[in-house]
Amino acid sequence: MAVDKEMRKRIDNLLAVYLNHLEQHQAGWHSENDLQRLAKWKGDLPPPSGMDTSNDFMIGAVSMTRAQHAKLVVVQHLIGKPQLCGDCGTGSEVLCISCSGLRVKLVKGILKQEHAMTLLAERYWSNEPAHVVCGRLGLTKKQYEGRLAKGRDEMGRELGYYDQVRALVIQAEGIRIENAYNGVISSKVG
Repeated sequence: MAVDKEMRKRIDNLLAVYLNHLEQHQAGWHSENDLQRLAKWKGDLPPPSGMDTSNDFMIGAVSMTRAQHAKLVVVQHLIGKPQLCGDCGTGSEVLCISCSGLRVKLVKGILKQEHAMTLLAERYWSNEPAHVVCGRLGLTKKQYEGRLAKGRDEMGRELGYYDQVRALVIQAEGIRIENAYNGVISSKVG
């Protein structure tokens, strides 16, 4: 499946939503983002202590946080959620098979990890030339281009399925509303 210009733009926007979510710092909230917390706690985030209490600062900070982007659930379903790489120990090895030295791997996504990571890397390092991104991922230019093409194809195909299911749900909801409306009218007439 060749990805057309419109689908490529849609894919790039979803990747931007994903990366923005990973890098976000909430307004007024002076703490680490998700990637920093995963690194600090080595993939095991601590549970709440139960000793947390509210105060005016927290209430003010919470009121200023951004809502989750509407498309984040879709892109997380496709790409997966980040998890600290456990295969390379510290994550500092340049050619780790699981994470390509990025210290993070993606789990529970529909796309193959190597395709998703390549798509994210291209978007994340968009100001870098392709040969620099290839070097960071430990790929040849041919491997890099192949993974990008396959990743876009996979993501485009899955977004097509998503669109079909969404259209069916909207259609079913319309029929349900129409039936409910007709049922109300027929019960008033009869």
